[in-house]
Amino acid sequence: MKQRSSELLFLTVCAFIIAVLSSCYTNLVAPPTPIQTILIKSSNTPSATVEVVFTPVPTETETQLLCETATLTQTALANTPNLLPTNNPDLCSEIYCILEHDFSLQRPISGNDNDWIDRFYPYGSTAGGIYVPHHGVEFNNASGTSVLAASDGLVVVAGDDLTIKYADYNNFYGNLIVIEHDLPRYAEPVFTLYGHLSEIEVTEGQWVEAGERIGAVGAAGAAIGSHLHFEVRLGMNNYDQTYNPALWLIPKQSTDGALGMLAGLVVNQVGEAQMNRQLTLEALEENDKGCKLRYYFETYAGADLNSNEQIHENFALADLPAGDYRLTMVAGKVFEFYLSVHPGKISFVSIKIP
Repeated sequence: MKQRSSELLFLTVCAFIIAVLSSCYTNLVAPPTPIQTILIKSSNTPSATVEVVFTPVPTETETQLLCETATLTQTALANTPNLLPTNNPDLCSEIYCILEHDFSLQRPISGNDNDWIDRFYPYGSTAGGIYVPHHGVEFNNASGTSVLAASDGLVVVAGDDLTIKYADYNNFYGNLIVIEHDLPRYAEPVFTLYGHLSEIEVTEGQWVEAGERIGAVGAAGAAIGSHLHFEVRLGMNNYDQTYNPALWLIPKQSTDGALGMLAGLVVNQVGEAQMNRQLTLEALEENDKGCKLRYYFETYAGADLNSNEQIHENFALADLPAGDYRLTMVAGKVFEFYLSVHPGKISFVSIKIP
């Protein structure tokens, strides 16, 4: 991020607004029942509403993800042209799936501090065109806040990036730590990167345990305000090997159970992923504080950004209260979907647009 003083005031205002909205997160909508009836409305035929029943019978894929597949008849599919078809001529499946995903990493910030992923500048975002596409996520905390190892592993970098580049240019992270992990489900090594640190408390070659303090939050390098920049890299410790950390981090817990996640893929008619498409997710019910949660987000901004090898997404929204939501997107017309978010799982939506 470029250091521009005019942006500091803008970010301060945004942080205040987000802090106010975050008060709505404490009490969650009750999780849905195992069998869900979801209404999907076609914007081409606004008077028609197609009722789709999603059964709880799982189908195991080669990546060992469980997907509760939706089935639509060809007649229903004809009334919902905004949904992705499959190779099955009789049934349309995987339009909307509930994925039992392996979240492999602990949060690098304690739950006693701010362990919420920042929504202003998430992975793949440009924060409304202000910055370059983000290759990680951020945890906004005061300087000196403990940074924790996300999993057991070997420290391979512990220092600064003044002479060695770990991003597009030197002094991007300022002070950083990189840990190499051997995770059971991955044949390749996984690397986690912790940037903008004020303190480094480990050395290269040191073995660390999950949850162990390795350093402290700071604002070194290209940072506006103190925060932890956190990345996940797969296969190699390279900037172009980053993946969305939200799909690796264990979902936050609440008094009502784990939060859930929305992820998906927006493509055009020939299957090309669409960049910078704006989406809105709105809870259908108010919580007991009178808040009807609403989230604004975008598909990934760069073609060079990687999607998870198991999910194949180009957008993701983490830490959502369980419940029923309306997802909308405008692309020449309004695309509208009704879906449920389940505790500790990923709700995946495929959208095909003109």
